[in-house]
Amino acid sequence: MSGTRLDRPALQAMLEFCRAHPRSTQSPGKIQMWDISRLMRGVDGRGAADPLPALNLINELKALGWTVQFVDKPVVEGPYGVLMSVFDAFQAGQYSAELSKNVKRGKQSVAAQGFWVGGSAPWGTKRVVHKTGVVLNHGELSLPNDRIVLAPDENVLRIWKRCAEMICSRRSLSSVAAQLYAEGVVGRNGRPLSHSSLRNFLTNPVLVGRVEFRDSSAPGGRRRVKAMWPPMVDEGLMDAVVERLGHKSRYGRSGSSRNTRKRGELYPLTPRCGRCGARFIGTRYGAKQGRARAYAHEWPKRHENELIHDRIRAAGCRNWYV
Repeated sequence: MSGTRLDRPALQAMLEFCRAHPRSTQSPGKIQMWDISRLMRGVDGRGAADPLPALNLINELKALGWTVQFVDKPVVEGPYGVLMSVFDAFQAGQYSAELSKNVKRGKQSVAAQGFWVGGSAPWGTKRVVHKTGVVLNHGELSLPNDRIVLAPDENVLRIWKRCAEMICSRRSLSSVAAQLYAEGVVGRNGRPLSHSSLRNFLTNPVLVGRVEFRDSSAPGGRRRVKAMWPPMVDEGLMDAVVERLGHKSRYGRSGSSRNTRKRGELYPLTPRCGRCGARFIGTRYGAKQGRARAYAHEWPKRHENELIHDRIRAAGCRNWYV
């Protein structure tokens, strides 16, 4: 566990013991450590060194009658000793700040080679040590020099295929989650899978052999590379799912998402124009025309989708109803 955290079990056990057994100023207790970095390496919310947490711990222990002694340096009394304590605490925090940066760079380097560095395995996969082929159980830690790849969990991926096919047949995320719940597939707290959980499961790039990680030098701050494992699901089917679930973000949010999903279930086909390739979207005629169901030629504004807009104009298409 990181030395930057106060909730370390051994540290808390020591603090509880000192609080339960305060000492007098005439007979103070002694706590010996190698150096101040073993007590606390303070960093602030931005990841910069912060000496205050370590100094606050020392002062709290001193108020309880316990003196902290560091083996690698003799105790210095007076103002100079206070300044040295501040400097040492700052150095300890600086060590953790630099260590964090180095770890991030190392993880980026390993991820760029196509290995998994994201912690526990995503739903539908298992973590495997690349060299030995050993499968790691949930929560089991890998060794520092191990390179981890992902392998398919076939029982779960069968669920993925069914869910993907239901989404492509215009089923909503809510109805898919409800069906899974009826079959015993539940989310947190025994409830149906949430929209975000189901969406992440269906569109996770690791399932088609892609690793995505943070990289400040890449566009958008994220980078995606080919993974060290082959695709586990049909790439074409995932592309169709991504297109289906990402529809609202590409074409704006006119109307509620609930009504959008409902229209998708009423109009299961997605025909396209033979001249420009644009879609025909499910709609209805007006009240004077009996409100009959119909398909309308897609007609986005230029700022909504410049490519489709220009293609429709170039082909001379109209806003036809079918």
